[in-house]
Amino acid sequence: MIHIVTTIIGRVNWQVVVGGLGGLEIFESTLQEFSDAITAENHTLKRALTDPKVVSGIGNAYSDEILYRARLSPILLTKNLSDEQLPQLYSATKETLLEWTERLRVETGEGFPKNFHESISVHGRFGTHCDTILFGLYLCDCQ
Repeated sequence: MIHIVTTIIGRVNWQVVVGGLGGLEIFESTLQEFSDAITAENHTLKRALTDPKVVSGIGNAYSDEILYRARLSPILLTKNLSDEQLPQLYSATKETLLEWTERLRVETGEGFPKNFHESISVHGRFGTHCDTILFGLYLCDCQ
């Protein structure tokens, strides 16, 4: 929804458009709305998840975690997602964001996290040894 907010700064009357410019709000969306947004253009999953015009609020680190949980390659093109993979991605997105939101709220209270969390599964671990190799990306020094 788009709102126009009018405010006066100094002697100038400003009108600002608020909202409507971002992407899909994942917790307010249905699977169909998510699927439509993700597949509207043909991009890699990584790009689609981190594009704020597609889905709001998912950055680089959490997109890695989402794709790891969904067991999907970050370079898979969105138009190539199967009917089974879309709900898998939708669920992984919601679960990952809920888990990390709660985890960080508990750990930081009213504060703000300073660094990436040590228990992040994928992001920032390039070149380290792992027991799970997923598409040979991000995880392993053996790629």
